[in-house]
Amino acid sequence: MGTVAQIVSAVVQIAANYGGTLTQPTNSFNNPVTTGDAIVVFVSWLSDDGYVVSVTDSQSNLYLAVDPIQVGVTSSQTWVCYGARGGPCSVTATLSAFQSGSTIKLAEISGLSGELDGSLTLNGTTANPSIGPIKTANANDMLIGLERGATPSAVGAGWTETDTQANNIQYRVLNAAGAYTAHWTAPATNWTGGILAFEIGDPMNAWVTTDGYATNGCFNATDPPSGFVCGNVLQYERTQPWTTMAAIKMFSKPPEANIIFTNVLAGKPYSGYEFWVDWNGFLHVRIINNIANNYIGKVGTTNVCDSTWHFVVATYDGSSSAAGVKIYLDGVLQPMTTESNSLTGSIVAPGQQMLIGNQNG
Repeated sequence: MGTVAQIVSAVVQIAANYGGTLTQPTNSFNNPVTTGDAIVVFVSWLSDDGYVVSVTDSQSNLYLAVDPIQVGVTSSQTWVCYGARGGPCSVTATLSAFQSGSTIKLAEISGLSGELDGSLTLNGTTANPSIGPIKTANANDMLIGLERGATPSAVGAGWTETDTQANNIQYRVLNAAGAYTAHWTAPATNWTGGILAFEIGDPMNAWVTTDGYATNGCFNATDPPSGFVCGNVLQYERTQPWTTMAAIKMFSKPPEANIIFTNVLAGKPYSGYEFWVDWNGFLHVRIINNIANNYIGKVGTTNVCDSTWHFVVATYDGSSSAAGVKIYLDGVLQPMTTESNSLTGSIVAPGQQMLIGNQNG
């Protein structure tokens, strides 16, 4: 990595707290955020269950989950806002339930626009905690180490400390891929923290790749963040209407499915709703209580895998009927076939996560 990248990629300011038994841990930056910077949000809690429903802030910025929930004695998840609006900023994470030790740590970072290559969390009670090693995928990674515990007197060699208080954050910009560990010199106490590896670059170029099946341009399905993971949001019931729109370009039919959006569960009964391109190249909508016998399925009749950009729209009127689903291609209502028209049960289920460009599991 060049010297210029190292200079412009840096942690500008941080905010962190110990938290408590909360459903909505909140924290604020002391200084206004600079327009265009990234905001990294590290949410942790002391249990092996629960999840982050959403992350929001006072500037109405959009936050995306960039790694799966790390589950253990300490659980955590990292969310990021790229290209933030400037100004005073207070950030809130909404958890699925009250959790002990709920903590939210914030870092404003200049020059950060790439995906999260990896993350690792750890907790312990020993003095001089170390978190790692984490293996980085690129020479141009920024590492961020976060520790909630005692006030440190020193950090590891090669790291830059951003705060001398407890709940500190340190960072370093790498010159080579490898295995790295974050260190703190601190007395023995209960502590928890994480280490994150971010690629510095264009986030869209990092996520839009060539898949391994048919050279379709799509969100990478094997490397985090596996599409946009939006969290436990837009959890609509079958009685609620919705509309979704996207621009897609596909070069050949997928062997199974290319997802536009979904919150369908990763396992049976596959409850939720989704919009996707099927193996025939047809636009496909499903609204599901149980994929075995209780769902709506509507299918377009035009092959959209023709190496051309298309504007696609799906709408649903909340009627629990296949007649309430409409599919539009480039502004024109599509002739459709009905796959299934038997929806009577709820489509909302615990653990649903909204994804764009990939599916759960």
